[in-house]
Amino acid sequence: MTGMIPMAQRGQVRLRVRQEILQLPHFTVAELVQRTGLREPSVRTEITRLKRLGWIEAEPEEGRPARRGAPTLRYRLVPGARAWLAQSLAPFTHLAGLSSPLDPALVAPRVRIISLGGTGSRVLTQVRRRFALPAELIAAGTNVHEVLTAEADHHLVLGTEWTEGYGLGGDVLLGRRIAASCHEILAGAVAGADMLILLAGLGGGTGTALAPYLAGLAREAGALTIGIVTLPFRFEGQRRRLLAEEGLAGLQQTAHCVLALPNDMLLGESVSLTAAESLRRMEERMARLAAGLAASVLGYGVFPLDLAGLRAILDAASASELLFAESAGAQRAQEVCARLRDIGERRGLRRRFSRALCLLEGPVDLTLAEVQQVTSVMEGLLAPAASFAIGAWTSAELEAPLWAAFVGIAEAPAPRTAEDAFTIPSFLTGDALEP
Repeated sequence: MTGMIPMAQRGQVRLRVRQEILQLPHFTVAELVQRTGLREPSVRTEITRLKRLGWIEAEPEEGRPARRGAPTLRYRLVPGARAWLAQSLAPFTHLAGLSSPLDPALVAPRVRIISLGGTGSRVLTQVRRRFALPAELIAAGTNVHEVLTAEADHHLVLGTEWTEGYGLGGDVLLGRRIAASCHEILAGAVAGADMLILLAGLGGGTGTALAPYLAGLAREAGALTIGIVTLPFRFEGQRRRLLAEEGLAGLQQTAHCVLALPNDMLLGESVSLTAAESLRRMEERMARLAAGLAASVLGYGVFPLDLAGLRAILDAASASELLFAESAGAQRAQEVCARLRDIGERRGLRRRFSRALCLLEGPVDLTLAEVQQVTSVMEGLLAPAASFAIGAWTSAELEAPLWAAFVGIAEAPAPRTAEDAFTIPSFLTGDALEP
């Protein structure tokens, strides 16, 4: 195939062009060709790629017409893109022959976890505090306090010209306008990631409006996109519930997989817990799911997940069922199995799923026998010849409980793009609310 450029050569082109761009406040194609010594078509291809990512923008020279593709067309980095461009150099360093021996950090999947809104920020902080992961954490939202109090590598406060940093107050239509106006910022936040995990609570304005939009951008950029979200309590009212359902539907069509955790599941658990403790338990589950997926894909744990294999399981899917069980002590595996089996029987889930994901976290003395016990119960929920992926990792704490999550996969509608990821809920027009 004469038109194909070898992978190492493509990596060298990207590396040299991006290194030069980082040193220049403005540049033209001709200047980059001269500085890099590369062929003009190769430079133009990389410029087109960076424009599509939203990292650079065109700026005509004064006194000259801006003809598309003309050598006199000048470019510059968009605000906030310098950090993303610098981080994008690492994967190509080895391909260009500049790293020897091979550094595993350069070829490891690039995992990014982004929170939206207050719930997402609290979960992201738990991920940072409890799990030492080489994943990039980004807190985003419309409320300054919620975003800046999150423990993250980067903080993105969006739409301050409309909200003054106080949040959306449940205004999803405003959230949609903010998402569109912050397109370049959001595109930069997801660019370069191999896997993106979104954390949000649905039912308010920020998570409901921005999560489907951001997932669409990530999927278009080629990242395996997973949403981990909560749904509001039924007692929070019809409007919030319907809003969450609309946001969930949009997210399921833009993300590869959505793990939705209804807050109502807390009502059937231990009545001895306070309200704050119950909500914190839900946030801990979200943090474990996010950290577990990230850690397994990054090669941590006793059963790491292969990114390509995980994509095969989750592609064009949504999580139709999500089961949790946890126990500590000498009989932890038996108790987890009993709880999973009881939940499966009550929901009538036997032999239902064609694809599934099993996630396990245990103490450092986790045994293969315990892994086999738990996964054998989960296999009872699968249809014959089902695809089944296992990710298992251990906690540094000897007394940590055995925690298991089963994700049953069902087919989802065809994915949509970021632009059409959010449809205006019918109830916002007043047609669906009861008088």
